[in-house]
Amino acid sequence: MSTTSTENTEAKREAFGPVGKIVGELDDRLGIAKGGRSLLDKIFPDHWSFMLGEIALYSFVILMATGIFLTPPSSPPRPYSCGLHSSEGSFSQ
Repeated sequence: MSTTSTENTEAKREAFGPVGKIVGELDDRLGIAKGGRSLLDKIFPDHWSFMLGEIALYSFVILMATGIFLTPPSSPPRPYSCGLHSSEGSFSQ
């Protein structure tokens, strides 16, 4: 026994209760989902190459967050004192 696409959409609408039925009926009449889908495709493209950019972006965000988090506890190293800048040494005039 095979199910048709209308039976599948009805089952999806019933899964969301009365609100899903109302939204589904409005979408059937007005076609709102088509416009929303095209806007979402512009914001979140489906091409596989955009995943590489997302990975780079998420890696950069993690790098910045950990760098900001770990920077305050570190203290700068103390300068090495070799005596060249003291007034008692042989190099001072």
